[in-house]
Amino acid sequence: MDGNSMGDWSLIAGTFLFCIGSAVIPVMHAEAYLITVSALTPPALSVALVIAATIGQMIGKVGMYAAGRGALQLPGERWKRRVEAVHARYEGHQGVGNGLILLSSATGLPPFYVISIAAGVLRVPLVPFVVFGAAGRCIRFALVVFLPQAIKLL
Repeated sequence: MDGNSMGDWSLIAGTFLFCIGSAVIPVMHAEAYLITVSALTPPALSVALVIAATIGQMIGKVGMYAAGRGALQLPGERWKRRVEAVHARYEGHQGVGNGLILLSSATGLPPFYVISIAAGVLRVPLVPFVVFGAAGRCIRFALVVFLPQAIKLL
């Protein structure tokens, strides 16, 4: 971190909070936010940004997982219908594999938002969901944060 330590911590905290929100509100794009912040900040903040974004996203995704399990009630009939559709489609399957969780969280295909809810619906154990989801998000966010830093070096 540079000489403006308070500003650095504010940026990291803001990244953490933004990424919690982006995990549950699809129109908030963590990647667009991270590309912008990374392009405007010194390289010394890159690792902290990746960690803050990863932890924030996974807190939000655990909320989506909990919604899929029925522990949290999603507001609105539209959301309830979506969760019911996921449950009906995958009921009886053994669960979402760790590889799919990793692939989805790293690439966004299939959307990690949907996989998070499906993992809850299918009763995927929470610890593997968090471990593989965080690994994928960390890879994704590292690429997103370090790319603008690499371009700045050219």
